[in-house]
Amino acid sequence: LLDVSQRQRLAVQRLTGDAVARVLAYSESVELAIPKVLRAVCEGEGFDYGELWLVDPADSRLSCEFSWPDSDPRFGPLALESSRARFAAGEGLPGQAMLHGRAVVMGNLAEDRGFLQKESARQCGLRGGLAVPIRAGLNVIGTLVLLSGTHLAPDSALLEMLGSLCSQLGQFVARMRAQSELRRFVALSSSVIYALRIVRDRFRAYWVSDNLEAMTGFSPGEGIYGTWWQDHLHPADRARVLGSVAELLEAGHQVLEFRFRRKDGTYIWLRDEKRVTRNALGEPVEVIGSWTDVSDRRHLEAQLLQSQKMEAVGQLSGGIAHDFNNILGSIIGNAQLAKLDLPAGHPAAESLDQIATGSQRATKLVRQILTFARQSPQEMARVDLGPVIGESVRLLKATIPATISIHLVLPAPLPPVIADETQIQQVILNLGTNAWHAMEDRIGRLDVVVEPLDVGAELVARHPDLQPGRHLRIRVSDNGHGMPAEVMRRVFDPFFTTKEPGKGTGLGLSVVHGIIRSHSGLITVESTPDVGTTFDIFLPVAEPVITPVPSVPAAPAAPPTAAGGRHILVVDDEIPLLRVTTRALERLGHRVTACPDAKAALEVFPQIAGDVALVITDLNMPGPSGLDLARSLRQQRPDLPVLLASGFITDSLRSDAREAGVAEILRKPLGLEELAKAIRTHLIS
Repeated sequence: LLDVSQRQRLAVQRLTGDAVARVLAYSESVELAIPKVLRAVCEGEGFDYGELWLVDPADSRLSCEFSWPDSDPRFGPLALESSRARFAAGEGLPGQAMLHGRAVVMGNLAEDRGFLQKESARQCGLRGGLAVPIRAGLNVIGTLVLLSGTHLAPDSALLEMLGSLCSQLGQFVARMRAQSELRRFVALSSSVIYALRIVRDRFRAYWVSDNLEAMTGFSPGEGIYGTWWQDHLHPADRARVLGSVAELLEAGHQVLEFRFRRKDGTYIWLRDEKRVTRNALGEPVEVIGSWTDVSDRRHLEAQLLQSQKMEAVGQLSGGIAHDFNNILGSIIGNAQLAKLDLPAGHPAAESLDQIATGSQRATKLVRQILTFARQSPQEMARVDLGPVIGESVRLLKATIPATISIHLVLPAPLPPVIADETQIQQVILNLGTNAWHAMEDRIGRLDVVVEPLDVGAELVARHPDLQPGRHLRIRVSDNGHGMPAEVMRRVFDPFFTTKEPGKGTGLGLSVVHGIIRSHSGLITVESTPDVGTTFDIFLPVAEPVITPVPSVPAAPAAPPTAAGGRHILVVDDEIPLLRVTTRALERLGHRVTACPDAKAALEVFPQIAGDVALVITDLNMPGPSGLDLARSLRQQRPDLPVLLASGFITDSLRSDAREAGVAEILRKPLGLEELAKAIRTHLIS
């Protein structure tokens, strides 16, 4: 006969250790693993009840986190007491194992003074127990407590096995805690973290953080499937991104930015930063990376570029205005002079009128360019908006496709408003263009309806920024795609756009909103998806002008005649314009000295200084400018009126002109009527 009891006990202990190792290897959380571990140990080693106590890092006290069996009513009193207890190091059976850092055996619980739960243990029929510290590195992070219905004797083999088991358990708990902290960090982060395995220089995704769905709309499960991420790269970026693999493996670190298609079909810009980890042989085995949504930054960069383009357009517009207005001035002036030379009823008169009309439209076009480039100040005046809106709709009809019909309702007469005509035209064109984009893939209808309106309490209640009283309402509506509520709330935000990158800056409607607010008006929007959108503009009607009745009727001013003509100095570097201005002034009965630049004018002025009654000079000329000329001439003749002509008038120019003593700034191109009026106003006697 051979006593094999010890061998059998060792075999059982090996089975218990193997069972615990399997549980820890295949469990994904502490909550799932510990109850199985307690059951495996208790059933394998013959214990009736088990608990796992963990240290709270906040106060270094032990709390009972798990017990087994948790559904057996026999152990209810002890499980309840343990769940409420918190032991410091040295308190109770768990605390003694924590304090000494080694296993503690209490063979008789009823007689051991260190056991603090005697009554509950007695009610549960438990007589002996032991506790083993759970370590993570050098730190005790918890205690495994095992209790039995029999008295216990020390068993070195059992304690050695339990010590090894608790070492594995400590590593598992620490790893799960670290992973939980990582998941919490990743969940709070705006970046998506991912991991790729490298197999024969090819990447295989095996983990993606949960916030992938918030960024892209795809779940983490979808994000590690096959060629998912390659398939969603923007076609224009795909070759560049896929061709960068060799560079990554060589450098070990890489940062790329590319466009990625979300699940809803929209594209976002991603900043992809990744690092390569290598094995002991230096071979790349894994890539750890992160995605950050940089769409906002990219949009801001695009907006900055657009602003720089607009600044360049504005600078170019000044030159265009100067040169183009000189050409137009020559055309308008010669056409008007030619018409004056024709006998009444001559067939060429109508053609000359058409030339003048076309030139005036070209003049307005130049002013629109300046306004769009933000280099033309507001010119508020009392105006009838009927012709302005009518012209805007005609421009829209010439611009948008024939698949979109435009209907204008424009009653006459309209009450006047205080407005900048060019800016109101820009508002109509922007709203019309916006409607066109909403209808570009369908047969559409655009309605522009203008009507006087009395704003009462009901409208003011709906729109508190609207003042009661008489208003002009301009309604622009379309039957396009419409907007959901979340888009409609941001439609006037600067740089907000629903268009793809490169197809819109988000400035159009914000500019419209700014213009209407600067006119003391209000713009509202109503929209329904798949039905259409309506913009309502409310502009306050101008107060009526009361013209005083003169006591003696004033005689109409007679045009200057040759006999009463005066001597006028005209300075302009544009020779055709200089000639037509000279002819116009001579036609008005004046004597003219014409100079092609400021230098020539300063040379001739001393000979004619006592006779000159008025100076008309261009602003931009080679050499001294018109402002420089005005300063020099007024130093010699402080009473001499100087009129400055320019096609590009800014607030800064007005300020400089006042400082130089300029009597008036004339906007080019000048017609005969404007020229004659300015001369009558400023000609000295």
